[in-house]
Amino acid sequence: TTGEVRDDRKFMTMTEDFWIPRREGGKGTEITTLPAGANLGQMDDVLYFQKRLYQSLHVPVTRLNSEQGFSLGRSAEITREELRFSKFVDRLRMKFSVLFKEALGKQLVLKGIVAQEELTEIMSKVKFDYVQDGYFTELKESEIITNRVNTVKNMEDMIGVYYSRNFVRKKVLRLSDDDIEQMEEENNEDPILQQQAEQQDAEADMQQQQMNMQMQQVQAQQQKDKEEQARKQREADMKQV
Repeated sequence: TTGEVRDDRKFMTMTEDFWIPRREGGKGTEITTLPAGANLGQMDDVLYFQKRLYQSLHVPVTRLNSEQGFSLGRSAEITREELRFSKFVDRLRMKFSVLFKEALGKQLVLKGIVAQEELTEIMSKVKFDYVQDGYFTELKESEIITNRVNTVKNMEDMIGVYYSRNFVRKKVLRLSDDDIEQMEEENNEDPILQQQAEQQDAEADMQQQQMNMQMQQVQAQQQKDKEEQARKQREADMKQV
């Protein structure tokens, strides 16, 4: 075992003899030669088989027309075929990744580059970076980020009152702890962003204080109204006596 692969190609030319079985009394399969220049201008059969080929590969019908222009619309314009095709490509990439790892591992072991004991640890660190479909991926990511940012803008008055910033980062923006830590480090390195963050914190604290003062005023007014109502009730009781 040297790890080398032999490539013995055996081509079948069109001058070969074909033996096709035929039943007695019935017409079997026949092979005929097309007349020269008779069907050169007829592409209906070719287009039919091309369409059937792309359908078997789960390619969306909208991608078959090469003359159609490129347009990047909203997610409502994404067809079901595009979504199925994207998932189909992801599944193929996962299967090919496993196949590539197995072939690479056997090649490394047979060539004597690594030992069999080291192969498992090395293969766990091997990753394949495939080219992403810009049409579908960019559209999906752009609209997801836009919807999250718009949600945060609508919740701006409630941040610091009903929702904490940590809740908004994790639940609305879907940021992990590592992402939050990395962004805080980048913000601390930039003096302008740090100043804006401090200003936003000060505004949030001021809004919280104003809300607390308003709540205290409302509670004081409610207590005053209760006392006034109780005093009127006592006066009415005394008049009845």
